[in-house]
Amino acid sequence: ASCRTAVRLRRALGDRLREGADLRRLSCWLWPAGRAAEARETGLDAVRVLEGLRPGRELARAYLNLCQLACHEHEGMAVVAGYAEKAIALGERSGDAGVLVQARFHAAAACMLSEGHGWEDCEQAVSDAMTQDLPLDAGLMTLLMCWLAALRRDAARSAAAVSRAETYCLDHDLPAYLLCARAWGCWGLLNRGSWTQAADASQKVLSHPGSPPVARTLALTVLGLVRARQGKPEVWPLLEEAGALVDSGCLLDTGLGWEARVEAAWLAGDHEKAHTEGRLGLA
Repeated sequence: ASCRTAVRLRRALGDRLREGADLRRLSCWLWPAGRAAEARETGLDAVRVLEGLRPGRELARAYLNLCQLACHEHEGMAVVAGYAEKAIALGERSGDAGVLVQARFHAAAACMLSEGHGWEDCEQAVSDAMTQDLPLDAGLMTLLMCWLAALRRDAARSAAAVSRAETYCLDHDLPAYLLCARAWGCWGLLNRGSWTQAADASQKVLSHPGSPPVARTLALTVLGLVRARQGKPEVWPLLEEAGALVDSGCLLDTGLGWEARVEAAWLAGDHEKAHTEGRLGLA
């Protein structure tokens, strides 16, 4: 709400540079709020405003935001790399070390998602951000390493990534990143078969008043799957609540949410529902 107000005030003042910067900030907060479609459109609005001005740090960060969104939404290497190249070119001119390290990270992450390699390049980017004392950039990337490890069902890397993210985010007072990292840790525990630990960790994420919607969605999904696998009731209220927190374009969470819904229906012996949820998820 504060970001929206800031954008309106900047526009009324005719301050196009800061209007663009505030649109980019708004986009950055919309995505963890589960509003992927609006985050994307707002991010594009930021670029449209800033491209009409003298290129600088603000436009570099706006390109970086589109690079991040494209990576999170699995848009492919070509799209992510295109935005990364633009961000790096302006980041070098403006001396923004955070833009440079994050653009390299997301390009490598997109490669890992599509081709399966790039982990070492992501790790190097995290290390560079920490060495250069860029806590916001490093904190985000430690969180995203948890995401990458969980998506690839890599138990060892998932545990190590969550442990590092927790330590770093606690040390640098980054609660939103910390809670999202813990939510991905819940998914990692579930994949290792540690159901009780996964459920307990999910409850801790849900009980925290500052947990972003994406973190809550993950935690609710994990809780629902644990109950489904244990043959317990009240599975679907959890999965329905999880789905209601984010829009259908938020693939990081709803992709896993559809998977969970199919499994829950299958475990309950409801093959018709499993097929229905599977078709919806694939679409």
